[in-house]
Amino acid sequence: MTYREGSAQDRSKLIVAVAGRVAALDIATGRELWRNEIPGAGGGTVELLIDNGRVYVALPTTSVVACLDLESGSELWRVRTSTHGRATMLIEGPRLIVARQGYVDCLDRDGNTLWSNGLSGLGVGATAIGVEGNIRQADEIGSS
Repeated sequence: MTYREGSAQDRSKLIVAVAGRVAALDIATGRELWRNEIPGAGGGTVELLIDNGRVYVALPTTSVVACLDLESGSELWRVRTSTHGRATMLIEGPRLIVARQGYVDCLDRDGNTLWSNGLSGLGVGATAIGVEGNIRQADEIGSS
């Protein structure tokens, strides 16, 4: 769930992500525009963010976060975060923040890890992250 609507310029594509398979549909016609299957993805609740011509996908059964090109669906980069599980992602300026299972990883938009924090003692479960005016909340149903 998000509490802020982005200022997306291109709303012509509907992105659908299920168990590591990501597809783009033309929102006006439903015609499939592209499909990408991220290897080794498995099942579980996928976290999805779309921003600035990129599709960010966090896979729960692995620690993978992948970045796809919104126009073509081609993979731009793939990284591993500190742990696996249900993710919550937040874009804040030049940063992509990924929180899951008590860990927070901060990446730049090219997939480079800027920092990680294990938040010892905070707990494990569905995670809310945010800065003033930009908040993301994972739901309990999707927690791993």
